[in-house]
Amino acid sequence: MNREEIEAMFGLSELKQTRFYQQALEEGIETGERKAKLDTVPRLLALGLTT
Repeated sequence: MNREEIEAMFGLSELKQTRFYQQALEEGIETGERKAKLDTVPRLLALGLTT
């Protein structure tokens, strides 16, 4: 089965429209962005870059 078939089988398209899903997705994106920034800081410091 492909992704679309699985989504249809479990009704995931309706789930994605809920406020809960949208908020959870937004929080996940924000968390990922924050982690990426924190992971980048040591590398920039190692290169001698500062603010």
